[in-house]
Amino acid sequence: MHAEPMSADRMIEVLHDLSIELQDHPEGTDIVQHSVEALEDRMGYEFLAVLIPTVEGEGLLPLALSKQERDAAFLKKDKDYVKWQCGSMTTGVTSWVARTGETARIGNVADDERYFGIRDDVKSELCVPLKVGKRVIGVLNTETTRANAYTALDERFLETAASHFALAITHSHGRYRSAKACSYCNRMRDRQGNWDLPAKYLMRQAGIVATNGICPTCYENAPKKRVT
Repeated sequence: MHAEPMSADRMIEVLHDLSIELQDHPEGTDIVQHSVEALEDRMGYEFLAVLIPTVEGEGLLPLALSKQERDAAFLKKDKDYVKWQCGSMTTGVTSWVARTGETARIGNVADDERYFGIRDDVKSELCVPLKVGKRVIGVLNTETTRANAYTALDERFLETAASHFALAITHSHGRYRSAKACSYCNRMRDRQGNWDLPAKYLMRQAGIVATNGICPTCYENAPKKRVT
């Protein structure tokens, strides 16, 4: 983090820019990752992460992480590491926030029984829920090696930033959750353990009612009925 606390005016300026970036981003860009990197650069938040629940609800997966001033190869390796650590984890501060929908601001993680560390020398943590209405769709988390690093102003800032992230994720990617798919038949598994065809699974998750039809390719290949 920055050595000196950020002013309220500076935070308002960054939030304004963040909201514009999340609403008006170029097609095909990973706006969540881009915005995490922008917050890391402009606010000095370390180990910033956007985590979303697995479809089974058994853990959290990294949607975006701080690059820590490293390259894309490091980011991919770090995502794999966080996925391995948190993908099936139901303990820890981030899991608690995802489960309760409440913010956790911790000045000394060694004194908090909820803490489960995956980074070295972390002293402070601030984790806020990503909410759409009352539904929690993930968490926004930051950690640092400085004790008592986060203030009430940081908490309000990240809660506001989280609301922008949540809306962008929902609007751009629907539910934006991970799901298990069979490597052979491509059927997808829901929370109840049922396996279904991808189209039926996605329609059920999105609440879409489908009507029957036929695409041009299938129409050309389908057997034609003879009219007598």
